[in-house]
Amino acid sequence: MPRLPLSDHDYLAKLQDYYARHQVFPSYAAIGKIVGLKSTSSVSAFLERLKADGYLEAKDRRLRPGARFFERPLVASRVAAGLPAMAFEAPAE
Repeated sequence: MPRLPLSDHDYLAKLQDYYARHQVFPSYAAIGKIVGLKSTSSVSAFLERLKADGYLEAKDRRLRPGARFFERPLVASRVAAGLPAMAFEAPAE
């Protein structure tokens, strides 16, 4: 299955937030304004990538959430962690 580019995850988060507030998808022009894309062709390409990855479905030319639409990544990058350090009690005075 294809993987979305990082910028698409940012756009998807904005679209998820819009859908959560309004329970409907906006027009292509409004999606462009929401996510910051200027041309209808770039919005269309973005939405096609979402459909290919299962985030969106189209029925009767209307968008609706796909099986993965409500997924949210927990973190965008790795978290560096080491071995736990022992805790020492402060000397009693």
